[in-house]
Amino acid sequence: MELESTRVFVKVAELGSFSKAADFLRLPKSTVSRTISRLELESGTKLLFRTTRNLALTQAGRVFFNECFESIKVLEKARKSVQWVLTSGKITTEIPIRPKVVCSQMSSLMKMAVLGAGIALVPLYLCQQELNSNNLVRILPDWANLGLSVSFVTPTSAKTSGRLKLIMDSLEAPIRLTLR
Repeated sequence: MELESTRVFVKVAELGSFSKAADFLRLPKSTVSRTISRLELESGTKLLFRTTRNLALTQAGRVFFNECFESIKVLEKARKSVQWVLTSGKITTEIPIRPKVVCSQMSSLMKMAVLGAGIALVPLYLCQQELNSNNLVRILPDWANLGLSVSFVTPTSAKTSGRLKLIMDSLEAPIRLTLR
């Protein structure tokens, strides 16, 4: 069973539609349909109930989806870690990268770029001073990264605490602006 076939199945099940999965995966709908049929043939079981208007997981499909979902998410996240997703206006593009250095410390990446080690994708707040002093040059000024994900970790749910929701809402915009 191919990993890509499993990924296609998970997307179809997750989005509840061949068309939506095809759009998300940037594949023709016919390719998605053939992939699911091939997967069902390889597994020897029906994974989806399909009609012209409805799509539902069979019992075997539900079990397979539950077993595969987290693994596929982890693999998708890993795949994105070797791509830069950039936007310019309404255009979004993925740029595959082949890093010579892998580092989870953004400030270290920026320092390596200052020393001439290559190109780094770092938030503006980290490199603004180096840009102003001409130690770094912004090579794609019209393009921006989609940004860093930030999570609020709290002992209680924001849904149950009005004060907490108010604080989180007031912090969201300044954090987004800083991390752009």
